[in-house]
Amino acid sequence: MKYTIEEGIDSFNNEKDMIENNIVEIAKDDYIQFLEAHLNENDALIVALGKLQELFKQTLNNTNEIDLINLIKQEVNELLTSVINKGFKYKKERRNITTTPTEEYQNDYLYFLSAVNNIISILLRYKDLKKSFDELLINNLRKAIVDVNKELVGFRKIRNIADNLMTEDIYDIAVAKYKKLEKKYRKYFYRAVPIVIIIAILTFLSKKLLMEKFGIDEVSYWVLKISILILGVTLISYFIKQSSHYQRLADQNYQTQVELQAYPTFMESIPTEEAANVRKELALKYFGREIDGNAHKDMSNLISDQMKNTTEMVKATTEAIKNLKG
Repeated sequence: MKYTIEEGIDSFNNEKDMIENNIVEIAKDDYIQFLEAHLNENDALIVALGKLQELFKQTLNNTNEIDLINLIKQEVNELLTSVINKGFKYKKERRNITTTPTEEYQNDYLYFLSAVNNIISILLRYKDLKKSFDELLINNLRKAIVDVNKELVGFRKIRNIADNLMTEDIYDIAVAKYKKLEKKYRKYFYRAVPIVIIIAILTFLSKKLLMEKFGIDEVSYWVLKISILILGVTLISYFIKQSSHYQRLADQNYQTQVELQAYPTFMESIPTEEAANVRKELALKYFGREIDGNAHKDMSNLISDQMKNTTEMVKATTEAIKNLKG
């Protein structure tokens, strides 16, 4: 198939070269030179032949124009044949020709000039028609391209929305989960505060009862009271930190969900050749992130510190009470 195409192009170029050579041959013919020298001071025929050659070379450059090439070839060949035949007669009568042009020579000159102008007229009409067709085609194509681009942008947006739906659902589930946990620990916090206060008041009011009925001495009472208070404060701190932790996770996932919803519209303004890099950067931002371990570390430190503080507080209280008794 490749050879056939190349062969067709070579054949087309050979046809063009042959026609151009025939035009040049007509212009250089002795009879044409004689007519031009004796009948026209402006070299109208030679100029017309030069215009024909240039117009032919510029206008016909596509293998699809082979039919017009054949028509021009036929016209030029007929003109060349006529010039050659007239030239034979001219060569036979050359010795008898005077500088005064005869009517026959004038008719030949006008015929040749008319034939050349006729071929030029064919090429000019075809050139104008081709230009009008190209303009019409380009205008329609331009409108079609604009419409296709609009459809393509809309399709890309719809496709991005469809691709994001499942991912958005995942983040939506995560937001609901973390909000539920945040409310749970916040509820625990609200309940723990009054419970600790009530226990503190009750242990204060029932000091005498505890010491008499259960045989608890002064030191043991204060150790118990302080331990309960510290444990309550530890739980309250734990609940509020957990609530804040899950609130932060819910906010992060909600922000990601909103950004994913805006992603299709955002990608409309990104050129196609840059879209892949943008998607890669967004993937690195949203996926594969390390889990924030600071919250869990804070919880561990909180419990460890509270246990340490409880032990030290109990020791200090015990020593203080012993010193008061001593």
